[in-house]
Amino acid sequence: MMTTIRNVYACLVHERQECVVDLVRNLRYLDPDSHILLYNGGGDPALLDGGFPWDNYRAVVHPRPRAMAWGRLHDFALDCMRFALDELPFDTLTVVDSDQLALRAGYAARLSRFLAGQQGVGMLGNSPAPQTWNTHIAPAKSALREVELWRPFLRRFEGGEDKFVHWSFWPSTVFTADAARALTNLFDTDAELQELMRRTKIWATEEVILPTLLALLDFKILANPCSDDYLKFRVRFTPRQLDAALAREDVFWVHPVARNNRDGLRKHIRARLNQYEKPFEEGAVMSTDNAGPSAGHDPNLLLTLPILARMKTVEGWLWEEEADLLIAVTSRALREPPSPH
Repeated sequence: MMTTIRNVYACLVHERQECVVDLVRNLRYLDPDSHILLYNGGGDPALLDGGFPWDNYRAVVHPRPRAMAWGRLHDFALDCMRFALDELPFDTLTVVDSDQLALRAGYAARLSRFLAGQQGVGMLGNSPAPQTWNTHIAPAKSALREVELWRPFLRRFEGGEDKFVHWSFWPSTVFTADAARALTNLFDTDAELQELMRRTKIWATEEVILPTLLALLDFKILANPCSDDYLKFRVRFTPRQLDAALAREDVFWVHPVARNNRDGLRKHIRARLNQYEKPFEEGAVMSTDNAGPSAGHDPNLLLTLPILARMKTVEGWLWEEEADLLIAVTSRALREPPSPH
C-alpha cells in the first residue's frame, strides 16, 4: 500500500497577519497532515506575534528569518530547506506565496502517486526543459545575458553549458529532500558559487538559479502533476473562473489572491470551502437557530459551539477565546438579575 509522502509548505509572508492566518487556516483545512513553515521575510519582526495559536494549526514559525528583496528569494528557500532538514523530516517541500491559496484536498496524495517509483527527482515545476535564446520569459532572458559570467562555473559540470538556464514559476514549486540537501550543501561550501551570487544581476533568482543548479547536479526536473492554469503573474481571477477551477480534479492552487481578507475572491474561496471549518456532522456547520427539545437539546441550555461557528464567518471579529469569555460573562449577567431577564 502506498504511503503518502511527508510534505512541508514553505510560506514566505511579509504583511497583514490576518491574511497569514487565512492562509494557514486554508492549508490546514485542506491538508491536515503536512507541516506549515512560516518565514517572515518582511520588515516587521512582530508580524507573526500577537497571540495567534500557530501551534494549534501545526504551523512552525522560522526562528531566524531574514528580510527578503523581491527578485532575490533564493535565500528564503535555502533557509527553509536548512530548517526543515534539521527540524521537520520531509520528502517534499512546496513553496507557497503569501497571495496563494489551496483549492482542494488530496495534494500530498497526488504528489505521492506521481513520485512513486521515481528516482533522482529534484524539482517539480511548470517548465522542465532549459530555456533557449528565443524565450519570452523575462528572468530567463536576463540570465542568458550573463552566460559569460557563469561559463567557467558551468564547465565544471558535464554538459553544464547546455543546462543554462532553467526556469520555473515560483508559486507551488516543489523540491525533494535530496535536492534540498544538495542545494544547501552547494551554497554553503562552494566559494565560486558564493562569489557568483555576489556579482550576478539575475532577477527572480529563485526561479532561475535554483532549478539550473539542480540540473547541473543531475537531478531530474519534472513537470508538476498539478495544473498551473490558475497560477499566473499579476492577473485578476473572477469567481466564475474559481468555480471552474474547483470543478477540476487537477487544480490545487490559485495565485494571485489579493492579501486582503475582505477581497471578494478570497471571501469566495472561503465560502466555497466551508469557511475552513470542519463540519460538525453531515457536512454542514451547525446552525445557530434555537434547537428545541425535538432536536434533543434542553432549550434552557446555552450552547456555545453554534455561536462560535457563526461568529467565525464575520470578518475581523473576535478570537475564539475572546468570544468564549464574552458569552460566559453575558450568561452570568443574564442569570444574576431577578426575572424577567
